[in-house]
Amino acid sequence: RRKPGPVFNFMMAAAFQDGADYLYRVNDDTQFDARGWAQVAVAALRSFSPPNVGVVAPTCFEGNTKIMTHDLVHRTHLLIFEWYYPQVLSDWWMDDWITHVYNDSRALKGALLPSGRAWRVHHRVSYHGTRYAVDHAHQPHLARELASGRKRLRRWLEKYRAT
Repeated sequence: RRKPGPVFNFMMAAAFQDGADYLYRVNDDTQFDARGWAQVAVAALRSFSPPNVGVVAPTCFEGNTKIMTHDLVHRTHLLIFEWYYPQVLSDWWMDDWITHVYNDSRALKGALLPSGRAWRVHHRVSYHGTRYAVDHAHQPHLARELASGRKRLRRWLEKYRAT
């Protein structure tokens, strides 16, 4: 009921089907802080080895600052994991999953813009407030989904390197 996870998964699958190369999950209460972030984010993803396998995110000082709450991936993400987020994680733990499913060498938060400022967004949560009840029963699924996701990523990388 009015959970963000299914909506994000649907939107990202539709963008993938439409041929989008890069997928950026933001919220309707997100304020962008500066220009030039798209080029920086794409360049960061392309710098990974292999290119475009990982996640990048802006710095966001609102909410849980230890995780990525606004994330950008290449379409390869859906080839590896099938869904943008695991379907069982329909609210809070999606951010934790995408923050930790890629290892540190494939995740970057707060890249520097050409101006020298960090790529940053403001999450204006007070504009609308939380519009859904958090389902804490999903939290125990996070560890299993991280293990499964990391296994899928390892298999994909092994296959990629073999070609």
